[in-house]
Amino acid sequence: MYFNSSNDATDGPGKNQNGRIAALPDAGATIAESAHSFAVNTHQQCGDPVIARFRAALMSIQTKELDRLYHRLPKLDERSRQEIGQFADCLVATILRPPLESLREESHNNSAHGLLDALQRLFQLAD
Repeated sequence: MYFNSSNDATDGPGKNQNGRIAALPDAGATIAESAHSFAVNTHQQCGDPVIARFRAALMSIQTKELDRLYHRLPKLDERSRQEIGQFADCLVATILRPPLESLREESHNNSAHGLLDALQRLFQLAD
């Protein structure tokens, strides 16, 4: 037990204990809020590896297809290659946007696991 002044040693133990007891509801609410926040963050982060694999798979496909295209069209100048690369980046971003938005929304409802499983199966994303 800690005392803030000499009066706490004589008068204060009862007041000190009553103060701690009165603070219990607030402490419980703080703990509950922290636990809820932790759970939500954990649920949101559980999809991060799956999303990263999904993004990596699409980027791998993009790279392979761009290499194949550039090989078939060797006379493309650098500006044309950059334009085609930007187009491919936009296409991948457009493909990623709806599933990522759905996952983000579902993770706030703590129900993203089904979508993550479906995403892994549909795109054959290895663990």
